Amino acid sequence: MNLIGHRPGFTTLTVWDRQGHYQQREVRVDAGGKQQVMLNAVIAELDHTKIENQGIDLSVALTKSGLSLASLPGAVSSPYGPSSQLTAGTGSVPGVAPPGGQLLPLLLSSTMTYGLTTSSSNYSTQTLFQFLESHNLGRILAQPHLLANSGQSASFLSGGEIPIVLAQALNTSIVFKEFGTKLDCRPTVIGRDEIELLLKTEVSEPDYAHGVALFGFDVPAFVTRKAETLVRLKDGQTLIVAGLILHNRSALVSKVPYLGDIPYAGALFRNTGWQDSVTDLVISVRPEIVAPLPQGALVFEPSERGPLTPDEVRTQPLKEPDAARPRF
Repeated sequence: MNLIGHRPGFTTLTVWDRQGHYQQREVRVDAGGKQQVMLNAVIAELDHTKIENQGIDLSVALTKSGLSLASLPGAVSSPYGPSSQLTAGTGSVPGVAPPGGQLLPLLLSSTMTYGLTTSSSNYSTQTLFQFLESHNLGRILAQPHLLANSGQSASFLSGGEIPIVLAQALNTSIVFKEFGTKLDCRPTVIGRDEIELLLKTEVSEPDYAHGVALFGFDVPAFVTRKAETLVRLKDGQTLIVAGLILHNRSALVSKVPYLGDIPYAGALFRNTGWQDSVTDLVISVRPEIVAPLPQGALVFEPSERGPLTPDEVRTQPLKEPDAARPRF
């Protein structure tokens, strides 16, 4: 091994093996201590179901042929249901389409983005479009800012621990299982402005529906999404890890009270609807090399200033009127 460092700065570390092969790495010699890396991370969850929510409502009427065609998919600008009023005039029956050769009166919505109508002597069409009009497309699970020395790990956990009972032949013990949003990072500074980053992330939550019962205790299962990667980044560059997709399917039961609970015959008085949701986990990490404070440097603390004086909190007149402030 050959390492020469006369003063703070960069030098070359050379290592030989017994066969005469060698490797060279650029290292940094810092008199102020180890290099530190600030890790700015954002862990978010995107709702693919809402992002991909788009559709077209189409109504075509051939007046001379007496033919009408309607395409009304759900969750678009003009949703259709059994109670939708599809014919004009009083005394119309909900859910019944108008006679052939007439346009379907589409139910306009405030989320409609585009509308198109065409007509001639034989046909008439009206079309409504909706693209990406759903809000709340994602949520931020955690946004930690971690400071770690070069070559050392930093971890973060936002969640909790669930006690799990382990019953054995002679005794019973309790272990705690962590769940929530977990992040483990190990940055290593290489060269002047390059960082080798080992990233491990995990998002988990308990699932009692798929758990087991042991010795009278309910042991939950865990729905987990994790990723691990090793990359090399420039100082200030951002690493994005995505594609950790989770499919959930939930059931919604609507029934008549008491009648829907009757065995066998209760199926005539209840309805079960299924809803699928797809979420994508996105992790963003931006490492930054930070320099340590020099020897003898003083750090300002907010408590050193003291309270504000009455002159500082008194409203001061402006030299020029502010256009955003009303005048009387």
